Amino acid sequence: MFKNKGFTLIEIMIVLVIIGIISAMAYPSLSGARDMSNENDRAAHEKIVNKALIEHYALTGTYPNQGVHDTDTPNLTAAELSALASDLAQETGVRLNTTKYRYTYVRNGSGTYGVNSLHVDLR
Repeated sequence: MFKNKGFTLIEIMIVLVIIGIISAMAYPSLSGARDMSNENDRAAHEKIVNKALIEHYALTGTYPNQGVHDTDTPNLTAAELSALASDLAQETGVRLNTTKYRYTYVRNGSGTYGVNSLHVDLR
């Protein structure tokens, strides 16, 4: 007589279907958690850039050049980006992640400024 050693094809297919259903239910909640984590990371980097600009002003008495500077356009020269990144690294220990985020720095004539960062989705 034959002894049953193992699972039938039907049993394996049922297990795979159950795993698929559980995975389909878990994916939306995991995707939302990843998006929230990315948003929190982006907001933290924006605060770091703001802090670096405030420290730059405290040290030099001025903000970087007037105008709009964007890490994704030629408006921000390599030297300016390098200087800002260097200031950030020295003062806060954090480096700009220009591959994951696009930073925009705007300074108007009255001396006020704004910093925005946009998450670049690498999925």
